[in-house]
Amino acid sequence: MMGHILNIFVRMVRTHHGEEGVDRLFDIAGVKRTEYHTEVVYPESDFQSLYGAALRLYGVDDDTAQKAFSDYFIEISPTLFPAIFKVSGSARGLLERVPLIHKQWPTAASMTEFREKLWIIESGPRHLRYKYDSPNRLCGVLRYVAEGVLRYYREEGSVVEPRCVRRGDPWCEVEVRFGSGV
Repeated sequence: MMGHILNIFVRMVRTHHGEEGVDRLFDIAGVKRTEYHTEVVYPESDFQSLYGAALRLYGVDDDTAQKAFSDYFIEISPTLFPAIFKVSGSARGLLERVPLIHKQWPTAASMTEFREKLWIIESGPRHLRYKYDSPNRLCGVLRYVAEGVLRYYREEGSVVEPRCVRRGDPWCEVEVRFGSGV
């Protein structure tokens, strides 16, 4: 898991529960409190432990947690990454960049730990289809963030998940449809 995602996750807990909440998050997770470096890849197990601890800390189910994290991510990302949002210019422009951004983010030293989890497998004039394959099972985050990106750019569209690991499929597919009437 990339450090920037872990940082945003911890920042969300800090926003809602303060430093004591962050301490409690790491305690519940059984993970040593860490200041994550943005461009470093950390063990997936660290994120999974922190995520499980957050479910307990917030007292919510998995889908509610993924929605809350996605909403927070969309709320702060334009401030954290203004150039990406500006250069992208549209929901499609941003969503097309997501796999490439993830691939380019890690430092050279972390590339051996990097595991590709997201690919664009189909792109048409009115849609993008992603393949998502991760042990973190955060396909809900991908769906909710895509919906948030559409809202951010004030564009019409929809997001569907025709395949999902949680429904027994071998991986998840998330399709973003652009335009009205979709």
